[in-house]
Amino acid sequence: NMFDVNGKEIEYKTIIKNLKQFLSYIPISIVLDGIIINKNFQSLMTTKNQTDDYYALFDLIPLDDFKNNFCSMSQIDRHDGLIELFSFLPKEKIKNTYIIPKLLINLKNPSEKIKIKEFYNESIVANHDGIIIKNNQSPYESTKLNHWVILKDIDLIF
Repeated sequence: NMFDVNGKEIEYKTIIKNLKQFLSYIPISIVLDGIIINKNFQSLMTTKNQTDDYYALFDLIPLDDFKNNFCSMSQIDRHDGLIELFSFLPKEKIKNTYIIPKLLINLKNPSEKIKIKEFYNESIVANHDGIIIKNNQSPYESTKLNHWVILKDIDLIF
């Protein structure tokens, strides 16, 4: 099943159908954390069943850990696990679903600021609202405030 951030069940028939095919290959119960996107935001808010809706994934959490609101596995290991899972599947099995790319940078290095701006601009072109900066060694916690910085207006920091 698919749920929004408040735990309410939602229906995206095309995405759910493809995810069920994908999940049938996985021997344990997991949570695929992501966001539904569409080039037309108004369409996304009204129909919820269009074939041009996409599920952009950014995290993978074992279900038991998700229920306990904590997973000790690092963010980078969870993201790499997500990439590994998807690498074994034929592209036709994961239609309308993709993994949001990540960029590893050293925030202590001032010369890497340009990489953040470039990555942000690429995310906007891909119809994302912005970028999330995470500590790649952080565990999963149900509250994202401790390890996340959400940037929706990159000009505010440059």
